[in-house]
Amino acid sequence: MYKLLALFGTASAAAAAAPAPSPLAIVIDPAMEVFTKGVDALTEVSGWVLAVPQSLADAAVWWIDLNLGMPALIRDVLTGDSVRARATLDKLVDLSVNISGIVFVVYVALCAINLFLSTAESIRDYHKGFLTLPKADSVLGVKIPKEIADMLNAVRGRVQSMLLDP
Repeated sequence: MYKLLALFGTASAAAAAAPAPSPLAIVIDPAMEVFTKGVDALTEVSGWVLAVPQSLADAAVWWIDLNLGMPALIRDVLTGDSVRARATLDKLVDLSVNISGIVFVVYVALCAINLFLSTAESIRDYHKGFLTLPKADSVLGVKIPKEIADMLNAVRGRVQSMLLDP
């Protein structure tokens, strides 16, 4: 036991002391953390974007399969085939679950969009005193030509009237 403690003490004493942190580490370390998290977020978003075509293809295949099975389901329901009654009822239950799931997801998505737009509009209305864009006469104290100022003010007017004014 004593040999193990002596060995551990020797190994820890032999370990090199950590270098003193750089004065720039105060700025660089948080910036690197933000950069790393930004790269992680972009990687996640790019994965979602790249998955869109496959998701659309999967939805199209599901929709086609659903529609191709519909004539047989309608025939089985209308004929009331007792041999396949259980399978027909199972298909009807699957169809109703699919339709109700689609309706629920669309409803929830529309509610979320409505909540976001309502929140954005409330924030805009609350801060409307700060949302007046200045007219362009000079940039950093340097007078700009009248033609450029008129063009910038025309764009400013459209942005002000269509986006910022309630």
